[in-house]
Amino acid sequence: MAAQTAGTVSRFHGWREWEADSFEVRSEERIEAGVDGEALQFDSPLRFEIVPGALRVRVAPHHPGYSPAALAESVRRGGIRRLVGVAIGRDPGGVQMTDEK
Repeated sequence: MAAQTAGTVSRFHGWREWEADSFEVRSEERIEAGVDGEALQFDSPLRFEIVPGALRVRVAPHHPGYSPAALAESVRRGGIRRLVGVAIGRDPGGVQMTDEK
């Protein structure tokens, strides 16, 4: 896991990597897997498939790491008042955008 996190796992002998739009896992027994931290069992075969646009990620404006650049669209729509608000560290909704806890 440390090598994967550091981006060096491909340097290890025996590492194989591929890309596919879908794949199946087949087993004579039920397949054990962790889903969202929960231990589950699935019947075989277990099919994985890429579905473009199926995943949407939403990040709250006050979440650490939220990009003020994401406010660009709302600034374009809201004019100078919103621009000034962003410049002083407030989003259009009035949420303080600082690293303070």
